[in-house]
Amino acid sequence: MVRLTAQDAVSPSILMVSADMRVCDLNHPSGLKNYEAYAVFSELGNQDPSEHFLGIVPKHLVGRYPYRIFADLLPFSTSTPVESSTPLDDLYLEFQRNRADAFSVMENGKRFVGAVTPTSLIETLWHREQIHTTRLRKEIGEKISAERQLQQTRKELDHHLEGRVGVVGDYPTQLSALSESLVTSEKRERQALANELHDHLAQILAVGRMKLAQGSQLTQDPEMLNFLNTVDQFFHESLTYTRTLMTELTSLHLHQS
Repeated sequence: MVRLTAQDAVSPSILMVSADMRVCDLNHPSGLKNYEAYAVFSELGNQDPSEHFLGIVPKHLVGRYPYRIFADLLPFSTSTPVESSTPLDDLYLEFQRNRADAFSVMENGKRFVGAVTPTSLIETLWHREQIHTTRLRKEIGEKISAERQLQQTRKELDHHLEGRVGVVGDYPTQLSALSESLVTSEKRERQALANELHDHLAQILAVGRMKLAQGSQLTQDPEMLNFLNTVDQFFHESLTYTRTLMTELTSLHLHQS
């Protein structure tokens, strides 16, 4: 599976603001809902303002205190800094433990890279699972196709062997040995595939659904709840597809037996 870091989950919906700016002084107050969080700086100039970075203010604080300056809101934020190279899975566990509003992503502890929010974290993990599931589906499809081809080849060899009974030499014996070898290969491939489905994909999806259920209990935000429900539907469809593949593999086994 692809190893993602905090930098991969940086939210594109972060607005850079100065510490002395009031929320109501922003140019487009009607567009505030489009931002997940606000990166606060003591100074905003033409050059890289990273050395003036102060912290992250989440969206819910901005909506609650529209007439306060951003510097006043910083103490109420639970955002913490992390290195850009922090593994995303570790960051997810940290979110669960501390229920942080966001993580400010830093490079070498100095340069501000961006912010990871709960939404951007879940979206990135979801995208990773989609890529992994798509790749696994392709591999499984190729394995099933190869197994069917092996079965067809075995049938053709058996038919050919029946028509060659009595031929001088041990050619029929060689064909029989080859046929048995194909059968053994089929069984081994099928067993490996079944193990991978049961021990890896199915368990990951099941745990993912449990984590989503836990996450739904930690928020009352309608947008976040709707998003979590969408992700849960994706996991549900993936589990259904996995069970379908396992049923098909079982059918192949029973048919061959």
